[in-house]
Amino acid sequence: MTTEILKNQERFVGVFRENEGNGYIYSFREITENEYNALITNDILSTECSLEAAFCVSENPFEGAEKVKWSKAEKIIYADRVVINKAIATDVIYDVVADMIVEDAIAKEVDTLRIKIEKNSLVAKSMQELNFREVKKAQHFIYFEVDFVEANDFENEDFNDSTDVLNKIERIEVDIRPFLPLFGINQSEKEIEKILKKQFDNQFIHWNIELPENDLQNRKSGFIKKSGWTIQYCFGKENDMEYLDYYATHRMTNDRHIRIYQNGEEKELPALLEGYLSDTPEPEPQKTELLKKYGKEAFQKHNSEVKKLLLEKGFDKFSINMILQTLKQ
Repeated sequence: MTTEILKNQERFVGVFRENEGNGYIYSFREITENEYNALITNDILSTECSLEAAFCVSENPFEGAEKVKWSKAEKIIYADRVVINKAIATDVIYDVVADMIVEDAIAKEVDTLRIKIEKNSLVAKSMQELNFREVKKAQHFIYFEVDFVEANDFENEDFNDSTDVLNKIERIEVDIRPFLPLFGINQSEKEIEKILKKQFDNQFIHWNIELPENDLQNRKSGFIKKSGWTIQYCFGKENDMEYLDYYATHRMTNDRHIRIYQNGEEKELPALLEGYLSDTPEPEPQKTELLKKYGKEAFQKHNSEVKKLLLEKGFDKFSINMILQTLKQ
């Protein structure tokens, strides 16, 4: 009977990652026991999603808690059995998990969080570096304790209930780039390729156009002709950061010249202009300034420079529209 009660009160919390903007967005939410077990057994389903880690929490003490001399507290939550999805996890996940265990406890408005972590794990090391109070170090585990008595004084905050708290803290944005030199961390080839491909494919998802896997893995330039699109692409490095450049043309829209960096950032590059301003009703001196900026001479100069840039990249698959844009006199 006791075992069944413990099982019913146990929660499984997953830590998820998605690439956004300049870094990674980590969030946590409750998951099913099946999802948790899939992570433990390295099930293929767990490696195909963004679930990087998970842990168990309960109001009931974990095994061995009775042998630890804890501080006195009324409302307590226990966290243990951290699992890391090493197939896809980044090296910052250990710090993130430590943060998420605390954030989950704060969301539940407890007085004290008690944690049981494998002694030699990187999560335990992160907790030590974050100055979690170490209560006991056993043969295989380390026990930590975190108090929230002062932190849970919500009268000075704009929180109305635990739902408001959860909404404010369940997403933590981590820009991974500043941490790379500090920890000697480098993105794996697989991680870089995943980001570059995802960003590229998302641009053309409506036409079922995808970046060829073989060209991506070999960093080989190429082109795609499909559904009215002509897309040329190449790979390079800028300040030790890999990127994918592509130039996309379609007769029904403007040309696109985009650079995708290995961290998911995108940069718009110069593209060929379709036309120029031949005249304007604006009075002087506005008229002269507009013609200087958008007139025939500026148009020819811009397109000439862009054409040279494209040829330097090996982008020589010019469509009829592109040829006309560079030949207009």
